[in-house]
Amino acid sequence: MAVEYLAMRKTMVILWRVVLAAALLLAAWGKWRAGVNTSPFPETIYDRVVAQHVWLHYTLIGYEALLGAWLLSGIKSRWAAWVMLATLLAFCVLIAREVISPDPLGCGCGLQPVLPGRGPDEVRGELMMSLLRNVTLMLGAGYVILMHAEGKAGLRKS
Repeated sequence: MAVEYLAMRKTMVILWRVVLAAALLLAAWGKWRAGVNTSPFPETIYDRVVAQHVWLHYTLIGYEALLGAWLLSGIKSRWAAWVMLATLLAFCVLIAREVISPDPLGCGCGLQPVLPGRGPDEVRGELMMSLLRNVTLMLGAGYVILMHAEGKAGLRKS
C-alpha cells in the first residue's frame, strides 16, 4: 500500500511540474510572439510594466523560459516550485490591483489574445480568470513543495 502511495505521489508531482512548466513556456512563447508594445498608450498590464523597456521584455521571457525548463528538469524541483509560487503571487498582486482599478487593463500574460473595444466589466472578467488560473497553478506549486517535504520526512512503515 505504501509503495502504491509513493508511486502515485511521485506521478502527481511529475504531472504538476509538467503543467507548471507548460504554463510558463506557453506564456514566454506568447510574449515572444506578441513582441513589445512601445506605444505610450499601454493596452495591457504587461505593456504598462515593460513599455519603453525592451530589455525587460526579453528578461521576463528568459525568466519564464528558464523557470519552466528548471521545473521540467526535476533538479531541486522543490526550490523551483517555491520560485514559481513567489512569481505567481507577484502576478496575482498586479492583477488584483488592476481588478479594482476604475479603468482596468487586460493581463497581457501571453496566454490569451488582447481584443480591442472591451468594456471594463469584460476586462475584469478576464482578469478574474487570470487570477483563478494563477491560484490554481499556485496550488500545484504548493503540492510539489508539500510532497517533497513529506518525502524528506519519510513515511512510517506499518
